[in-house]
Formats: sequence, structure tokens, C-alpha cells
Amino acid sequence: MLYPIFVWLNDCALGTWVRDSSWAVPWVETFHLFGLAFLLGVIAIVDLGLLGFGMKRQPIAQIAKPLAPFAWVSLIVMVCTGFLLFIQEAERCYSSWPFRIKMALLATAIVFHFTVHRRLTQSENSGFSPGLGKLLAAISLSLWLGIALAGRGIGFL
Repeated sequence: MLYPIFVWLNDCALGTWVRDSSWAVPWVETFHLFGLAFLLGVIAIVDLGLLGFGMKRQPIAQIAKPLAPFAWVSLIVMVCTGFLLFIQEAERCYSSWPFRIKMALLATAIVFHFTVHRRLTQSENSGFSPGLGKLLAAISLSLWLGIALAGRGIGFL
């Protein structure tokens, strides 16, 4: 049912241009990895703080609030460049298990990050116990690390 959409994306003008360009894929992939590194850095700072590492004197909200715009920009860069990387090989991605895993993890991570994680990190009194905060931070780190690992798997499996 979805296969014709993947074929159409693969064969569309933008997908063909990215695939046939000698410079597009390396540049797009570079920005995709910069976005990922920046996002993982922001998330790691906040989640490691929740786990008790790092800046212990500051409430987590004082750390997380100023970093939130950087997370947004990084996520937007990753999604836009990820789409360009996807459409240049969409037909291959259709049967790629790492791609499917990455998309499932990405959807889960985005929902988790902008609901539970945001509530935990953006208010001074989130109502979460420290133990639950540590569990949620571990889940967050695991989701985003899983996305990165599944992304690497797309290229190799």
C-alpha cells in the first residue's frame, strides 16, 4: 500500500536531483549529522543533569529552558535533511528494517520529548519524583541514541 508512495518519492525531481548530484548527498548528510550531534548534545546536557551528573547546583529547568530553542532548530535541521536523504533512496528504504526502526523510534522520541520530557524539564516543580525523573532521562537518552544507531544501520544493512 505504501510502496507506490516510496517509488514516487524516489523518482520525483527532488529525489533524482539529490541522488544524481555529486555534492548534494555529502552536504545534506553533513548538516544532518551536525543537527543530530547538536540535538544529542542538548538532550545529553539536560538528561545527564536529571541523572545527577553535571550542573547539580542549578534546577534542571534553568538548564533546559535556554537550551530548548537549540533543540527545536536541531530537530528541524535533522527532519529536513533526513527527508532529503530519504527521498534519494526511498525505494530502498521501503524494505529496510533499520529505516523502519529509526522512524518508529523518531516518532516515539518526538512525542516523548515534547510531552513527558518537556513537562519534566520546563517547570521548577514538575511533580515527578527524582527516581521517575532519572527513569525518564534514561528513556530519553535511549530513544535518541537508538535513532542514531538505527540511522547508521540504514547505510550498512
